[in-house]
Amino acid sequence: MPEEITSNLYTNGGEFQTEDGVEYRGSYHRYITNEIYTGATWNSKTSKKLMLLETVLVRDVVYSKLKTRLQTKFITPQPINRTPTITEYNSGYFERYFLKKCNEQIFIETDEIQHTLWRNGKIDQAMFNAVTFRWFISGNIDDVKTATTTQYGVLTKNKKQIQYAQQVLPGIVDVLTNPLQYYGDVTYNVPKDINT
Repeated sequence: MPEEITSNLYTNGGEFQTEDGVEYRGSYHRYITNEIYTGATWNSKTSKKLMLLETVLVRDVVYSKLKTRLQTKFITPQPINRTPTITEYNSGYFERYFLKKCNEQIFIETDEIQHTLWRNGKIDQAMFNAVTFRWFISGNIDDVKTATTTQYGVLTKNKKQIQYAQQVLPGIVDVLTNPLQYYGDVTYNVPKDINT
């Protein structure tokens, strides 16, 4: 589906590599699954799968020669610009993934792929801490109270998610300042056909 593909993207390098480890510069496109391929749009003959660039610092090469058993080659996390899909709006939520540098107040919003890389130790766990949580994007904004129950609205649910994220990554409240970020009203009325 076209809304699940972001086309005509471009990289000057330093972000992606082909599966054989060659750094990539040029046009690319991204799918909702976060798969990335070369070319502004899909071409079955020329599009190649891209992965996040694995960077190695010179000091890491020297250190790895001295301590060959230690892993010193890590993937550098890349920030993403997240746009919820129609399916996620209909579901009412999507998952958000954040990394925070341990020694700085730097937060990076990533994706499920990078979160898995962090969990598997391919992104340096000594350098970054991580949190993932559900973010609500449609439904009632405010709580709905009845005589016996309270159904929490998007505002309350996301405030609770921010509190949870703050416990895991202190300081993230300064990033997640808008509990209604990405909110969209999916209730709509179909206008009457004026031609009938």
